Amino acid sequence: MAEEEKYQVVLTAADVQMIKDCHSKNPELMKAMDAAKKLN
Repeated sequence: MAEEEKYQVVLTAADVQMIKDCHSKNPELMKAMDAAKKLN
């Protein structure tokens, strides 16, 4: 089985908050957002 494709996206803090606010009913997306790493 092929390895799952991975994507990297750079978001601002405002983007992250908007996504969490708008997609809180999507558990898979929320799990991905929680797993996202904050860059310094």
